[in-house]
Amino acid sequence: MTVVILHPPGRSLPPYPEWLAGVATDLVLVTGPATAAGAGYADVLSIVDYETSARVETAVLDIAERTDLTAIVAVGVLDQIRAGGLRDHLGLPGPGRDTAIGLVDGVRAAGLLADAGVPSLPRGRVRRAVDLYWYAHRWGCPLRIRSRRVAGWPTVVVLHDRDELRAFTEGGLPANQEVMPSLMAEPVVAGERHRGVFALDGDRARAMDKYPDAHTFTELAGGALSAVDAMAGWPHHVEAVSSDEGEWLVETISCDPTPATPGADFLLCAVVRAQVGQLPALARVV
Repeated sequence: MTVVILHPPGRSLPPYPEWLAGVATDLVLVTGPATAAGAGYADVLSIVDYETSARVETAVLDIAERTDLTAIVAVGVLDQIRAGGLRDHLGLPGPGRDTAIGLVDGVRAAGLLADAGVPSLPRGRVRRAVDLYWYAHRWGCPLRIRSRRVAGWPTVVVLHDRDELRAFTEGGLPANQEVMPSLMAEPVVAGERHRGVFALDGDRARAMDKYPDAHTFTELAGGALSAVDAMAGWPHHVEAVSSDEGEWLVETISCDPTPATPGADFLLCAVVRAQVGQLPALARVV
């Protein structure tokens, strides 16, 4: 039984062998050339152009031809899409490519939430400068611009008024937005926030700790994970914000935490183990 781990270069290496002890005979790490792997791997494949080439995919296909490949682990947002496509092709368990895109792309996720009737922040893709003026007209200022294809959808800039909007768009948007849009816009909601690490248990999420309005937030998180078609048990960090009217809105969903994400180690370990069938039974409020 072989488990392949896709790990992007430049990112600190989690203790995969420790987290996956007892669930695989061999761990094969596919990564960039600068990663110091350490012990616990049956093989380490260094791909020079890891982030831009199809050599990662062909390496995994070669492994599948030679061994009994049972699972693919990927935590980086782009690698989750890669892994989804490979699972589709090889017939392996876990989220496929379409599911991965829904979880990774902020605009796609927002659309899935809206279609499912889950209360969430409205979002729109940004292809041209005029899009920002339309969103400012529709939602008003301040306006938050996020990276739509980066873990946690980090904030690029908050435009507090039309003057800041004009200054931001004067030099034009980053190149290739019309071909490969990487920005999205949303209104700024400055209400109370709750966040938690959740995994679906059947068709609902459960939380281990109690805190104000826990039931509402827990049900909201369960609905959000169902809406984005997450695999049962697939853990995510969900953050919700209270609107001026007191309604809880899903703001972000992520299964690729940054070090600053509350509960990052807990979530990352749960994400890795979920991909080899070790599904967590409960969620944790952080």
